[in-house]
Amino acid sequence: MRFYKMSSKVRGVSQAASGWLYIYPPGIRQLLLYTKSKYNNPVIYITENGVDEYNNKTVSLKEALNDRTRVSYYKKHLLYVRQAI
Repeated sequence: MRFYKMSSKVRGVSQAASGWLYIYPPGIRQLLLYTKSKYNNPVIYITENGVDEYNNKTVSLKEALNDRTRVSYYKKHLLYVRQAI
């Protein structure tokens, strides 16, 4: 498997709040399919997957709890996990 330095200029890639984290939902599918083929379809447990955001102190608690970014993140990643199954 090759690892590439990601860039927000790549289609479908966006940068999270941390400079070293990128959001690329198709990547989880690619990784699962690679692992399946390379290691004879092992049982895989995804125990941690999430996205960080900037601390915006101007947003109210109510607005912060209506976290559309995180909902979209999980929705897209779970779609690609489903495709890999």
